[in-house]
Amino acid sequence: MSAPVTRCSGALWWAGPAQKILSYPRLPGPRYRAPIMKAATEEKREPHLPTCRSSRRAGAFGRLLAGLLLVSACQSAGGHRGGGDEPDAAVSDDPRERDFGSGALDMAVGRDAAEAPSDLASDLSAASSDPFDPASCMGPAMSPTEALARIAMAPHIKLADATLMRRTRRCTGTTPDTCGPYGAPVVHEQLLLTYSGGVTTDYKKFSFPTHLILFVQSGQPMVSIRHESDYRHDATRNTRGVLFPFGSDPAENTYPIIYVWDFAPAPYRYDDLQGLLGTKAQLHIGGRCARLRVEDGLGTEIAALYRF
Repeated sequence: MSAPVTRCSGALWWAGPAQKILSYPRLPGPRYRAPIMKAATEEKREPHLPTCRSSRRAGAFGRLLAGLLLVSACQSAGGHRGGGDEPDAAVSDDPRERDFGSGALDMAVGRDAAEAPSDLASDLSAASSDPFDPASCMGPAMSPTEALARIAMAPHIKLADATLMRRTRRCTGTTPDTCGPYGAPVVHEQLLLTYSGGVTTDYKKFSFPTHLILFVQSGQPMVSIRHESDYRHDATRNTRGVLFPFGSDPAENTYPIIYVWDFAPAPYRYDDLQGLLGTKAQLHIGGRCARLRVEDGLGTEIAALYRF
């Protein structure tokens, strides 16, 4: 008795004792079948395996075996649908090839969730980065209530960092209209006294990288501009900087002393140093920035811009 034969469109499925499945392409001629394994089509697309109908009744075991083999062959070929001549479009398992929609795609390409709000980004992009330009930090001043809310329960917080810059001009008199234009800004450097004994004195030059510190003194918020070295030496001594209270805009300090700690003093030289920056210092502190301006006579101006 011959093995059961299942006829499919364009192919013969042979389920016999050897339990093999052979796919024969349709070639010209009524009876010719070339025993050559070949792709379903010459085009590069998914194989199309139409649903088959048994042409001969077989025993329960034969039908079960043939069905299992047919299902296995269909699954290995990538799946099929009955009817029609065109194969289904392949669905890729690679998530990079799927269409997630614009919202999910934004996350896929790494949109930063901590990105600055659009209004803040536009404000910062439009503002000048020149610390000598008043337009570099404008807007309402931070109130004492807002300052206390920022500090919360912390002893102090560091808002931002900046290096003091200096520019100079020539003046022929004692009023601003006798002065020429300012020159290009440079990093501010200043000689600080490192030794004084009798007729002997010694000085050392320092630049001024600084921190903008917000802290509370006697229940009131204060701002201190501290030298990086002195803050590194003792971060708790907030009064060792140029101090500004809240309540006026700009806040003023008419004796702007700043402290510097020398971690590598020469023999018999001081490590705890201080310097007077100028004759008057002013600070505008807003919700997102602060600008320091120090006058030293008519001819010298020191400034720093802090963003936070």
